[in-house]
Amino acid sequence: MYGAGIGPCAWRVATRLLRGALLLLAVSAWPARADFQAGAEAYSRGDYKAAVDEWLPYAANNDPRALFNLGQMHRLGIGVDKDLVKAEQYYRRAAELGHVGAQANLGSMLYDRTPPQATEAVALWRQAARGGDAKSQYLLGVQFFNGEFVTRDYVQAYAWLSLAATAGVREAVDALAITRTYLDAPAIEEATKLAGTLVMLHYARGGRAGHARPRRSRCRPTRRSRAAASGR
Repeated sequence: MYGAGIGPCAWRVATRLLRGALLLLAVSAWPARADFQAGAEAYSRGDYKAAVDEWLPYAANNDPRALFNLGQMHRLGIGVDKDLVKAEQYYRRAAELGHVGAQANLGSMLYDRTPPQATEAVALWRQAARGGDAKSQYLLGVQFFNGEFVTRDYVQAYAWLSLAATAGVREAVDALAITRTYLDAPAIEEATKLAGTLVMLHYARGGRAGHARPRRSRCRPTRRSRAAASGR
């Protein structure tokens, strides 16, 4: 339930970062051919229809960059009619091809449903978090703290929130401070080592740094939300 635990702003974070992720794939690990880059340039100058036309052939050939970007455009109604069904289809195809941003955004879409498709959403956030997505690291950390759709685990919460905080998610800094009050020194040491292991595994799988740095938000966890998380 939104508003419980240390994550009363989690969905606002997800929505804010979802809007900032478009076109990151133009400089991703996949080589950018001239015609794909033409779509990025068209988008940058506001010619959204041209961008869609450039990316559609790539999407037809299962290029995860194009699938993700088209998912974004359908999700937000940019250059096309807003269509959440098509957005989910594009995201899902890209996510299945290992696209971290698509995994993160698909997870958020599924979690926002009524009722939430929480099991799949959390699984997608876990994949994206392991791939280095800061938003997903924050949302997964909140899940581990609240114990809403996963077993409560403060060590896991601390590890994921520390990674998100390091990546610049302001809400994660505040959530991390609250989580720290539930752990003793040995547990904090364990969580810190786990965070380091997660980073090493990310790079061992060929991961890269450089996911989008979120802008600051005024949204903060509250003592009331902390009490709700602890059942007090």
